[in-house]
Amino acid sequence: MTVLFAGTAREHVVDPETLREVPTRPAYLARWVAEMSRVVAPTDPVAERRHRTDIGIAARLAGELALADRELTRAAGLAAKESPAVALRARLRLAHVHHWLGRYTEAGAEFDRCVADSATAADRALAHQHAGRCAYDAGEFDRAAGHFQAAVALHATEESRAALTAADACRTAVVVAEELDRLVPGGHCRIRDVLRAGHRTRPPHFGVLVELRGPLLAGPVSLGLVPGLFRYAPGIDTVIGELVADGWLVRSANALAATRRTTEVLDVLMAAAGRALDPVWGRPVDLLGRVSAVVAGAVGTSEGPVFDALATVDPPGSPAVRLFERCNALRHHRADAHAAAWHAVGRTATSVADVPRADPIRRGVETATNRIASRAFRPLSTVDRAELCALLLRLPV
Repeated sequence: MTVLFAGTAREHVVDPETLREVPTRPAYLARWVAEMSRVVAPTDPVAERRHRTDIGIAARLAGELALADRELTRAAGLAAKESPAVALRARLRLAHVHHWLGRYTEAGAEFDRCVADSATAADRALAHQHAGRCAYDAGEFDRAAGHFQAAVALHATEESRAALTAADACRTAVVVAEELDRLVPGGHCRIRDVLRAGHRTRPPHFGVLVELRGPLLAGPVSLGLVPGLFRYAPGIDTVIGELVADGWLVRSANALAATRRTTEVLDVLMAAAGRALDPVWGRPVDLLGRVSAVVAGAVGTSEGPVFDALATVDPPGSPAVRLFERCNALRHHRADAHAAAWHAVGRTATSVADVPRADPIRRGVETATNRIASRAFRPLSTVDRAELCALLLRLPV
């Protein structure tokens, strides 16, 4: 990452995922802000505006947003008496603080006004960049991408191009998640119907074995996988104990293994998957290759245990069945991301569901989830992301 304002108290880098400035010398920055806050402001209006601007920008970087708001509000008032260009930059800085305070609607409206008021291409590009970052934090990724695209067209920089990549990867994550929420449960329903038509006797807690199918068929399953895979099923330990007691699973100190009759049941399940999916999906070789590449490239990026375990097993079957399994793995990438996001704000699997969608905490969790989920798609080109979404959209259930 490029270091900006190197050697100064405001030295920072821009995080490529959050698009926020991150101080590289936070202790030095905090001391500088504290010291400058005690300095009496100059009496000359221009000098005072510069003084308060320096403190305000540094305070925002240091996370002292109330101080930043106060100083930059005063600076904006002074700047209004200078040139339109100076006033515009001051407005952008103040709106940037409001953005970081979570006042997205207010900040976004001011950024849009700054876009309209910009007299030069460089200023308009800067205003679009700020507006895009605000929309990005608000989880409005289409809007963010539009602003970043405009910034690139006006004044292409490494920062604007990186921001566009981030926004496009996030909106891809949103579209893919919607499609996987359609395709994976829909596929499970078709497979269930085929099994029922065959009048197969199902073991108790069959759904648990279904969720564990890939790892169980590949070999012993780490016990550490179970809490993550069944994080929304608080009674899973009891269920696993019953499957072990009834002879469906074998438990060692660190792992679970399938018994022979469980393997036979899972083989029947995979055969049913072929009969259920092959007629509707045919041989989706191109899409299978794309999704498999995304899954393989995303190992280690989900911040959870489930995706990596599913990504590294590839049960045998037709292209349609293998695509279903790769889609299921990719769906768990987002589930791991969501768990990491709500854990970061002190929530649990059950309590996060009780937070209203309009609540800023819930909105922050959803935005963070999309940012983590987007890691799977960042290596793709813009064209490849669009083609992947289009192929998934056309896939029937």
